[in-house]
Parts: sequence; structure tokens; C-alpha cells
Amino acid sequence: MKKTLEHRPARKDEELSSISSLANILQDILKLEIEGDKAIKSGKYTEAMKIFTGALSFCPESPHVVARFLCNRATALMALHEICNAIADCNVAIALDGEYCHALSIRATIHESIKDYQEAASDVRKLVCILEMRSSGSLGSSCSEELRDARKRMHRLEKEAKKGLTLDFYAILDVNQKASADDIKKSYHQAALIFHPDKAWNLLKILRNRGYKQQWNKISEDNKNGAEKIFKLLSQANSVLSDPVQRSEYDRKHNVKRARSSSKTRSRSSQF
Repeated sequence: MKKTLEHRPARKDEELSSISSLANILQDILKLEIEGDKAIKSGKYTEAMKIFTGALSFCPESPHVVARFLCNRATALMALHEICNAIADCNVAIALDGEYCHALSIRATIHESIKDYQEAASDVRKLVCILEMRSSGSLGSSCSEELRDARKRMHRLEKEAKKGLTLDFYAILDVNQKASADDIKKSYHQAALIFHPDKAWNLLKILRNRGYKQQWNKISEDNKNGAEKIFKLLSQANSVLSDPVQRSEYDRKHNVKRARSSSKTRSRSSQF
């Protein structure tokens, strides 16, 4: 009995030390999140991306906290035109927390930016389902406005999806319309090495070593499915832009649509 009592103070000190250490980590994480958000609002997207990447290296074993930083980094990556990396971050964030509305919304925005209205509409439909479940529960009043906005967005995206518009292949490969054939080839090969479904993504290695063993199979499977979709986008873009005839036709249609859009904008402006 005496032996047991002698060990209690030491155990208590260890527990207090552990709590203090966790509190310090959470404080550092909050500080990094504030710094990252500030960088995004200031248009310093590269700085924000680095801040959120740093935060991910020592996040606690909380799926939602990791998902939150991934989502924040995806916002910065989207602004830097790193579309595939941004989608990949959202994929893992959603695999970690399937009901993380902000991650679904951000991924829909990224898909919309490359005119992938089918995927964007799919993400917003999932968002609507989650909000509908919440609106019927204890969070009903706080979700009602968000749900209305999500439904409007879903209907708009579904309408766009029916038009069968061509994806923005230049944005997918992160090159401009004046990119040379070598630039396109280089960009495709670099991205293909990262997003090939059979390749391991570095972030997944970090997560596996962090106490996500119970979720690992789902995270890994969801990430592979996401990588397959990204790889398909990359392959489509490369197939068209690496072929001079197809690229010329794609550019012609793209320029016509842009001219029409510009004409409509001028027409609306002249009415005021």
C-alpha cells in the first residue's frame, strides 16, 4: 500500500506535464491558424501555405484539427493555381471528417474553378444532405440560412453541369494558354508522379504514424479514389493539350466562349 501511494505523486506530475504540453501545442496551433488566415486575407498565399504545412507537422491526434488545416491550406493552394494539390488536401480532409461542411464547400469551389460542374454539384449535394440532417436536429435554426444558400448553389451548379462545358485543361495542368509543348509535358509528368493512384502521398505517411490506425483503411481508400479522379483530370488535360490539332480546336472554342462572356458583361454594363 505504501509503495502504491509513493507512486501517485509522480504519476500526477506526469499527467499535469502532459496536460501542460497539450495546452502549449493547442496554443501554438491557434496562433498558426490566425497567422495563416491573416496571410490569406493579405493575399500572401505562399506564406499561408507554408504556415499551414508547418502546422500539420505537429497537429494533435484530432481528425477535425488536421482536416481544418488541410482545408485552410487547400484555400491557399487554390489561390496559387495549384488545383490538383488543393483537391488532394480536401480529399484527405473529407476522409478524416466526412461531415466537415467547409471542406466540401471548398472542394466544390475548386471544381467549379476548372469548370468541373459535375463534381462541384456532387460536393454541394453532399453538403445539402448534411445541413438537412442538422436542420432537423438541435442545430436547426443555425443551419437554416446556410442550407438555403447551399440549395441555391446546388441548383445553379446542376444547371451548369447540364450544359456539358469543357473543363479548363490549362488550369488543371497549372500552365497558361501560351505554354509550350515542353512546358505542358513537364507539368503533366510532375503532377502524374504525385497523383498516380499507385503512388503513396507523403501526408498519408504522416497520418499513419499518428494514431489514425482505426481510420487508416478508409482514409487510404478515399485518398486512392480521389487520386484516381485527379489522375483522370490530368490525363484528359494532357491528351488534349499535347496534341496540336486538339489543342488548336480547344483554344478556338475557349476563345469564342470567352468573347461571348465578355460581350454579355459589356451588354449588362451598358444597361445601367
